[in-house]
Amino acid sequence: MKHLPFIRPFELKITKVSEVDMSPLEAFIAGKTNEKPDIAFTCLDLILRHVPSLKLKNVGRSFFNVDNFENISDGVAISKGTFLSVRPARGQILLNMDTAAAALYQSGKFFLLLFCFFFPVNFFLFCFMVIFYQIYISVIYKIF
Repeated sequence: MKHLPFIRPFELKITKVSEVDMSPLEAFIAGKTNEKPDIAFTCLDLILRHVPSLKLKNVGRSFFNVDNFENISDGVAISKGTFLSVRPARGQILLNMDTAAAALYQSGKFFLLLFCFFFPVNFFLFCFMVIFYQIYISVIYKIF
């Protein structure tokens, strides 16, 4: 197999460490024990959160679609998301879902975002910043 110079081959070895015994979870749900099986609930939580973590941005126990945001200030946006967790209850397992929100910095050109974040929107100042940014970039390109 021919390898490109910038791609390095890696060897991956997966080792089975242990198995999770789900019988304490069954005993807890049946009411035979009062001890919460933390390992079983952690496994259920990981299984529940696997697919959303592949498609959405994970922050704590919440998931956010960073493409769906609303501007709340200059340079700052808010994203709506969903909080997910598995909770124990007597005789059942509960899925806790709730809405969540997170503040984000908008993506874009650094100097323009910095300007928009620290100064209120003013058309003349904005034009000045754009001109300054263009001059700065042209000077940097001439130096290097």
